[in-house]
Amino acid sequence: MLQWQVYSGQSRPKAHYSLFGHAVRGCGLCGAAIQALYLDCAAPCGINVLRNPDALVNNFYLKLAIIGVGMARYVLSVDGGGIRGIIAAKVLCEVEKRLGKPAGEIFDLFVGSSVGAIIAVALALKDGQGRVEYTASDLLGFFLKFGPQIFAFSLVRQVLSVVAGTRFSPTHLENTLSSFFSNLKMCNVAANVMVPSYDLHTGHTFMMRNWEPKFQDLKLVDVLLAASAAPTIFPPRNVVIQNTKCSMIDSGLIANNPSICGYAASSVLYPGEEVYFLSVGSGERSKPVSCIRDSLTFWALNAANVFLDAGMDAVDYQMTRMIGNYRYTRITGFLNRASHNFTDASHKNMQALQSDADDIIAQNSERIDRFVDAVIGGGVYVREADSPMDVFGLWYSEMLQATGAYIREPSAMVLATCDAQNRPSARVVLLKKYGEAGFEFVTNFNSRKGKEIAGNPQVALVFDWRHVGRQVRVEGLATLMDAGESDAYHASRSRESKISAWCSQQSTVLESRELLLEQFERTQRGFEGQEVPRPGYWGGIRVVPHVVEFWEDGAHRLHFRKQYSRGDGGSWRYVDLYP
Repeated sequence: MLQWQVYSGQSRPKAHYSLFGHAVRGCGLCGAAIQALYLDCAAPCGINVLRNPDALVNNFYLKLAIIGVGMARYVLSVDGGGIRGIIAAKVLCEVEKRLGKPAGEIFDLFVGSSVGAIIAVALALKDGQGRVEYTASDLLGFFLKFGPQIFAFSLVRQVLSVVAGTRFSPTHLENTLSSFFSNLKMCNVAANVMVPSYDLHTGHTFMMRNWEPKFQDLKLVDVLLAASAAPTIFPPRNVVIQNTKCSMIDSGLIANNPSICGYAASSVLYPGEEVYFLSVGSGERSKPVSCIRDSLTFWALNAANVFLDAGMDAVDYQMTRMIGNYRYTRITGFLNRASHNFTDASHKNMQALQSDADDIIAQNSERIDRFVDAVIGGGVYVREADSPMDVFGLWYSEMLQATGAYIREPSAMVLATCDAQNRPSARVVLLKKYGEAGFEFVTNFNSRKGKEIAGNPQVALVFDWRHVGRQVRVEGLATLMDAGESDAYHASRSRESKISAWCSQQSTVLESRELLLEQFERTQRGFEGQEVPRPGYWGGIRVVPHVVEFWEDGAHRLHFRKQYSRGDGGSWRYVDLYP
């Protein structure tokens, strides 16, 4: 049975029910009760407008304590990457800055692979008074100060490692970790932490998690040395688990982005609860490996770098497909200045890593904001803006970045029109451009859609981005773009596309495919040696929106809907709609 209590007080709940920014801590099971108590009646017009979202928290300054279900949870996942952990640390500095509090006060579960394990465990630590022990800034200082010692270059070791031993001694890393974590054990970490590592003796991957009794007596230093023992870089770490001696190495080979491990753990720890993931990378190779050799020497020096990067995109794909972008935020980017070698702790390279981190933060600023909004505002998925085009621009740019992974053509949109008898028709067209003026596409004005638009310019558009749990719906007035704009579009097309515009009598009956190909070849010969002009019946159409609605997938089918509508003066207002 769901048990909950109501307290009076000034503080707002941390998160769960967002309804685009108005948070009440709860779950789908109590949604009906909350609606009955604190929401106005549904609008009689058939569109159910959430009339007063603030009533959820403001009427009596409610603080709902839900026992057992419905808590919003936050998971931090940090990639491996050796000295490239500087990038992850600096990104987390920015996250903490925007949140206004340390990560240790935000996240419920910390997961890390290799150097990411060091970051995750350190951020999860609290002192005897429950205060956060380390911040992301402390960890950035850790890498800058101790990195050159941990990855101290030894020509003798580098040469010998080709045939025997590892490239670096673990002594400096062990001494440094001991100074930070002393004799602390897994059971001494208040938050939930999970660190993957691979046992060479059994061929088994251990998900060392502090809520499991068999891992609770492990020393943090041993756990982190095991997690950081990348093949050829550091030697395996011997660890005893339930009276069994294990020879543990870095599991980055199979879990360098451990987000998927965190997802599995969160399903066990927080069943039925809304869980948000922040996955922080340590930089990706911007250039291909310049010289690949099928030799022992090449792989001895490069195997760790190659293997640790393998499979990163696959994890992104899996996470996005399983929970969607609204609950999975991935922050990473390319190394444009720094070396891809994760053992290069030279002063020059560490400076370059910080510069690359600044670029990655700038490139992912909107994503960071979205995660911060989800924490502070209880899940603000659509940002409040002066114009819906600002929101559309954010979403569309994210879809473009995802192209190829799971979205083939983000510019595809359904265009719906009506004929003179008000019979609807719909088809897919491609968005060419968008802005405050509207959404633009090109067509044959003599086609069915062209004729229907000429008779009734009121149209609707739908962007269906189902693989990330999003949809944008537009209602607006279709207008012809001026000749100059249409000419510019035409000029940007390939010669073959220009010719097809001349030979295709769009939407009319085609007697045979051969006839179309003959017309194409004949038209091609007719324009041989000259520019192909724009046909007068072909050009651009701009849909000037008066309604734009953003939809995003929500748990328990409590989806999120925000509808913008344009007033008589041209200004925009918005309302939240029931799912």
